[in-house]
Amino acid sequence: MNSIRYKFAYNSSSLLVSISDVTENNRKEQYYCPSCGKILRPRLGSRRTHHFYHYHLLDNDSCGLETYLHNVSKNILFSKLTFLKENDESYYVNIYNLTNSVDKTGNIVLQKKGDLYSKYDILKSCNEISMEKYSGEYKPDILLNYTDKESLFLEIQVCHKSSLKKRSNNTVVEININDESDIDRIQQFLEEKVDEFFNFDRYRDVVTTEVEYPPAVISYEDVNNKNNGLTIVEKNKLLNSICNDFNNKRLYSSISYNINGIIGSTIRDTHTKIILSDFFHNIQLLTDQVPYCELTGSKNEKLIIGFDHEIKFIAGNKRFIILSENYLKGNTLSQDTIIESNLKLDLNKLDDSYLLTVSCFIPKGYFMSCFKEMKYRMLIQLMNQNEIELIKIEKIRKSLTTAST
Repeated sequence: MNSIRYKFAYNSSSLLVSISDVTENNRKEQYYCPSCGKILRPRLGSRRTHHFYHYHLLDNDSCGLETYLHNVSKNILFSKLTFLKENDESYYVNIYNLTNSVDKTGNIVLQKKGDLYSKYDILKSCNEISMEKYSGEYKPDILLNYTDKESLFLEIQVCHKSSLKKRSNNTVVEININDESDIDRIQQFLEEKVDEFFNFDRYRDVVTTEVEYPPAVISYEDVNNKNNGLTIVEKNKLLNSICNDFNNKRLYSSISYNINGIIGSTIRDTHTKIILSDFFHNIQLLTDQVPYCELTGSKNEKLIIGFDHEIKFIAGNKRFIILSENYLKGNTLSQDTIIESNLKLDLNKLDDSYLLTVSCFIPKGYFMSCFKEMKYRMLIQLMNQNEIELIKIEKIRKSLTTAST
């Protein structure tokens, strides 16, 4: 049967002491196990590391390391914090900064923890430290109350985490204890790299960075190299409808774009629909053997839209879209209706409300970072239904306007 070796024990005065505090003068004092309460003896030999051991070997069977680590950590940290508070000293926790990624208008498009640490003094304005005391319906291992903010729960976590309800409704630090070396660490500091911090954002230093969206690329599929089987009359009719849709702000382009560098280092692709009249102010229908529409932008840039592969040569260095006869199905230039295109759209040039909408087409699981207030609940619900590609931009705008009022 293996002997359990502990670094800490209770003395006859019920004070927690370290084996380093035991000398030849006090080694015969009575010591008790912080886990099972049974008698411990100090071993101070020269061949092995000094430690406490159970006087009766059978007591090893009833003693649990988890309980020992929990009880010792809790008592030592409580004593340390109490001593520092009484002497007007600080106890710092190392927490990650909060990084706000903002667009050109200053709107936060993503909020996440950064990679750098800042220090936060948990004893600042603290007026009470208690152990195993109720705070409402909760009984944290260590409770810190303050004069100007809500209480802080310090929970010693050896094997079992706090309940989700406790972590969600309170400011909590779960202190990870794996062995006695962690007990030495927590006497100096807590650190988010090791420990877990909940509802701590208000105490983080904030770093703001401006982000640019890469150009959004129109989706297309190179179906084949043959011209469409449409007659000139049918092509002119469809191109005329494109002009009408454009003038009535009903001509959409389905685009995809990545947000690489905004969320970590992972490339994430997402999609939405853009009204082409937000990028081009004029459209002209040119009818010939190869009929096409020519869109003109604010800086006289051109976009050629047609149904023939000759469009590519007519466009030259200009941007172009070659449509398939599937365009008969609707008024959206998408992967289903485009054969080929070299069109790119810069999302950074959109107006404020539009950019705010587009910036929120972040992949599912990240959309909550777009808005901090529940007044945008309606927009979030739309996105949560995973119908991003199906929602027309007016519907999003309407939702945004409705939710903001």
